[in-house]
Amino acid sequence: MSEPASPTALLASASSPTALLASASSPTALLASASSPTALLASALEERLSVIADRAWYERDAAGHLDALRRVSERIVAVAQQLPLPVHPRLKHYLERCSYDKALAFLSGTQPEEPSHAH
Repeated sequence: MSEPASPTALLASASSPTALLASASSPTALLASASSPTALLASALEERLSVIADRAWYERDAAGHLDALRRVSERIVAVAQQLPLPVHPRLKHYLERCSYDKALAFLSGTQPEEPSHAH
């Protein structure tokens, strides 16, 4: 079984964003629309993880690494502001609190269910 295409790969293969957006019925389905704000957000979130993971870059050029992290973080904020309303409350919560790993997990459908709060 092959892994699903990343949002970055989806961006490269986009055909009709309008048609794809019209057929989207869930966060995962929205990722199929490669040029949708949701796909762009997922791509930026993935890029952020890639920058963070590049320890060699950090060791070689800490200032450049920090600048790249700042730029991708700014792009995340800008793309998040482009999301169609209403934004899912959980995703909105993650983005407002800069819980970007959780936001990416939510968008990719890998987020574990929230524990129930018994009263």
